[in-house]
Amino acid sequence: MRTRLLLLLVLVALLIAGGWRYFGGAADDSLERVMTAGVLRVGYAIDAPYAMIDAQGRITGEAPETARAIAQRMGAPRIEWVQLSFQSLIPDLLERRLDVIASGLFI
Repeated sequence: MRTRLLLLLVLVALLIAGGWRYFGGAADDSLERVMTAGVLRVGYAIDAPYAMIDAQGRITGEAPETARAIAQRMGAPRIEWVQLSFQSLIPDLLERRLDVIASGLFI
């Protein structure tokens, strides 16, 4: 569990920092856009315990709480949560409709 969380944190950090170039994609300006716009667009799919909505309507779970902690540390003033189907997460990220994914993505 600890190893999986560490890998998720590294992936989230790379994506936020424009790390697509490490995965063979073009350089990304997401971090600059996030800091300029003041909003981090986070995609998630309902898949407890990784991402879910609690009784108060708050997005929570392992991945959203990790994204929330990273956003706070990087100084992003606001998170815009975007609920999608699981199969839409990667395509929307690749199309830059999201800055990062907060969902249980692992093998």
